[in-house]
Amino acid sequence: MDDVRGGGSPSEEEAGNANDTYQHGQPVYFPEELVDSWASFSARGLYHCYNISLRVRFNAAAAPTDIVLAVKCDLGPEFLRTSFSSGGVEVTIRRLPAILLNQEQVSFARSFQATILSLLVGSDHSEVIDAIKHLKKPQVSEGVVYLLFPSVSGKIDWCSIKFSVSSVYEATDRDMRHRHSCKAADFLQTMDGPCCKCMLENSVVYVPRDKRFYNIIGFPDLNANHPLPLRDMSIVRSKRYGLCSTPESKPLLVASGLFTVQNFLHKCYGKGKEPSNVELPPELCRVVMAPVSANTLYSFSFIPSIMYRIQCLLLSVRLKIQLGPRMQHFNVTAPKILEALTTTECQEEFTLESLETLGDSFLKYVTSQHLFSKYNYRERKLSSMREELVSNKALCQRACNKNIVGYIRVEEFNIKEWIIPGVGCDRYGNTKFLSSLKKKSIKIKTIADAVEALIGVYLTTCGEQAAFHFIKSLGMDIELHSEMQYERKIITKPEEIIDVRSLETMLDYVFNDRSLLVEALTHGSYNNAGPCYERLEFLGDAVLDYIITDYFYKKYYTERTPALLTNLRKASVNNCCYAHAAAKAGLHKHILHASLQQINDLENSGRSFSGPSHGWQPGIDLPEVGLLGLIKWPTAVIEETVELFCSVLFSLIFVLNSHISVLWQIIAGNQKVYHDLALFIAFLVGGNLNFIHSFDIFPFLINSVCCLFTKNKKQCLADLIESIAAAIYLDSKHDKEIVWRSMRVLLKPLATRESETMEQSPVSELKEMCERRKYPQPSYSETRDDGVTRVVAKVKVAGVVYSGTGEGRNKKIGEIRAAKALLGELKTAPVS
Repeated sequence: MDDVRGGGSPSEEEAGNANDTYQHGQPVYFPEELVDSWASFSARGLYHCYNISLRVRFNAAAAPTDIVLAVKCDLGPEFLRTSFSSGGVEVTIRRLPAILLNQEQVSFARSFQATILSLLVGSDHSEVIDAIKHLKKPQVSEGVVYLLFPSVSGKIDWCSIKFSVSSVYEATDRDMRHRHSCKAADFLQTMDGPCCKCMLENSVVYVPRDKRFYNIIGFPDLNANHPLPLRDMSIVRSKRYGLCSTPESKPLLVASGLFTVQNFLHKCYGKGKEPSNVELPPELCRVVMAPVSANTLYSFSFIPSIMYRIQCLLLSVRLKIQLGPRMQHFNVTAPKILEALTTTECQEEFTLESLETLGDSFLKYVTSQHLFSKYNYRERKLSSMREELVSNKALCQRACNKNIVGYIRVEEFNIKEWIIPGVGCDRYGNTKFLSSLKKKSIKIKTIADAVEALIGVYLTTCGEQAAFHFIKSLGMDIELHSEMQYERKIITKPEEIIDVRSLETMLDYVFNDRSLLVEALTHGSYNNAGPCYERLEFLGDAVLDYIITDYFYKKYYTERTPALLTNLRKASVNNCCYAHAAAKAGLHKHILHASLQQINDLENSGRSFSGPSHGWQPGIDLPEVGLLGLIKWPTAVIEETVELFCSVLFSLIFVLNSHISVLWQIIAGNQKVYHDLALFIAFLVGGNLNFIHSFDIFPFLINSVCCLFTKNKKQCLADLIESIAAAIYLDSKHDKEIVWRSMRVLLKPLATRESETMEQSPVSELKEMCERRKYPQPSYSETRDDGVTRVVAKVKVAGVVYSGTGEGRNKKIGEIRAAKALLGELKTAPVS
């Protein structure tokens, strides 16, 4: 079992390497449903429509009105009725009956949306002029194509649409500068000539002097008959605008600035500053768009974010279809798929983090169960095989093979890069389903996280079988076993070896096959009761990880705090926590071993094992000592080095004792070389030479040797928790509820969302503090003397060096204590 869990979760160093490694040249997709040429779109005649309703949960200067979206094709059942909310804005989309439009109506609508969106998004006069000029060019190439209509009382507001920008700008006939319904024309002089008040009210004007756009909302009652002297009106005009007033001067215009277009999908979105009212002389104004109400402008200010979300939902639907017919049988909604594709870099209210954490644990569980059932290998071999299957690199490659990467969202939505339909003539790659806009580079770990999040989506929505089929769709050749045949040595009287009754009472579970419980408690150094717990520990690691993660997900997911599940899992699933729980429950009294004499003396060491077994502190002081306190090498180094060395030496012993035939069998490959190593090492550490001719004991001996050299006491205690979990899992016919009921007794009290039970590791807290305060990242230096590691943590702030010192039996513990000391210094230091 690795100290950091999570489906082969990499160490900090490995994780850093994964983060720094990119998969280059990945496509960015755009939904085909919104791609067409305007020439083709205009000739379709029949258009599929969707009503977009908005509701804001804050006070605003205007009330949003409905908008009708018209597209070339049906967007599918996901859009019969759907809704989403963010930043206090609620959006509801529902399908409307299809409508018939002629090419003139399409042209009017296209001009309207291009102008109003250019005004709101660009806020630059030249951009609006360019947009209007662009509308006259023939559009035969493909681009972003759809129509957005203002709606009044459930009907398209054709009156506002037809008086769009081009007619106002180019009108020379006075009749074009007032509405036909206007009974008494009252013209005011604008920069472009006289314009009726009926057209100026609810219009958008441009003031070249200010280089700003305004929305005209009314007329103050200021004229020659107003009590305000004409001289004061002259002052207003002359001082503010440099104009001279005459008795014929007309009233000022009451105007407000346009609404600021913001990304309301951003998790930190807040209502923008309300546009303030000003008074403008009409002669300084150029009418850009008339009429268009403040309510319509306000509604269209949300369109970029709304259409971006619709684009993302359409791509989520497309990915679901792309996964194949089998996956379409599972009722997974587009918003859930979208959640699994949204990284923290998008800065939205939801991210893939919780789903990724859950999917990671399930993937680890499935692959561990499969490998455990199929291969009778030792734990190290099984762990290596699992890592090959679920590593970030492997998952990234599978995602690339299945063309999933182009759907992953890794950037915050940028309104300035949003494509206004009808403006621009970008050409897109022609594919049957998708249009690729550009290429991007994306981190390999991010791709792997998205794959695990998709596993989490199918798991939470449709259950384990759906998640398993998604894993299979990626090309992984694994099976989810409902029953596993586990061959083992049956022990006839286990109660003579262990205290069965006491253990079953502790676990609140009665074993059907008590041989499993004996195996779960048997250390590799113990050779009287059959196989050791190593294989059970491999399986139990994954089972317990998945059960705990699933518990936290179901309990806390609705709180919508993506990092919470990750933090709860880190705080609960690790060696220190498991070891602390095992010691607190007294499991160390029941372990069967022949080399860990100090295990049973833990209670006499003066250490406390009370309190919760989660967080960074429990178990931190448990000993980590290898064989006889002399050595603690990595497993791979020991197994690969001493196996070869001792194998040769023991082979020489055989030769000297004339066991030529046995040596020949070894060389010929009929016996594994490491068997010889095991026997010789056992001899070196006091093994009984009477076993020398019994080749049946060789597998046990090699396992014993490796355990002696590599297993430390803390890990042995943690392994007990996992092996017992696997024993109950197998004995109960894979009933995870029963496993959780028993293991929860050992692990309680469980971690919760409250800060006092979720105290962050000092190393992580220090790192986040430095990032938040814009400090350099801390540096750690270590020295070791007489078995004690001394670590000094330093950070330089405004020319002052702050430091903290910590000591421990290894570097990790020293860093934790040094970081804690440095945190104390920084918290009392002035914030620069």
